[in-house]
Amino acid sequence: MHLFLLVSLILTVTPVFSQPIVISEVQSSNLRGYADEDDWIELYNPFALPVDVSGYYISDDPLNKTKHRLPISEELVVPANGYLLLWADNQPMQGATHLPFRLNAQGEFMGLYRPEDESVVDFTYFPEVEPNLSYARNGDGNSLWVENTPTPNAANWVVGNPEAPKILPRTV
Repeated sequence: MHLFLLVSLILTVTPVFSQPIVISEVQSSNLRGYADEDDWIELYNPFALPVDVSGYYISDDPLNKTKHRLPISEELVVPANGYLLLWADNQPMQGATHLPFRLNAQGEFMGLYRPEDESVVDFTYFPEVEPNLSYARNGDGNSLWVENTPTPNAANWVVGNPEAPKILPRTV
């Protein structure tokens, strides 16, 4: 009986932990925007528990998914139902959240991969957007992407908001 309850609990909880972190927002032309004007990628954690992305791979090259492995660091824990910004500033010596590449303002690929088997966690091809705007999911975890007023470390716009940005088609 106790073994059955334990197995039932494990089977019930396991799917929650298999849900992926998502790339929620990308700002590739941060000229007068957030922080020190570096470009950034926002990760969103839909879990009710924090998720450590140490060891994950992130790349702007779909042919080189292991371009950069995130180091082991407490800085790389995405809070429960929260966000983590990764700075695409080509300055990894600034800390674990700084990447050794910059984003292409004309648009490009962005992918996040699991450390154990290099399988895709999430990816997007973001288009060129106006300077100081971002390309973001229309609602956290949603599959529709929009050109957006940047919302770093916060929820993205939702369709129906009278000030919602124009919707751009997602190219895959």
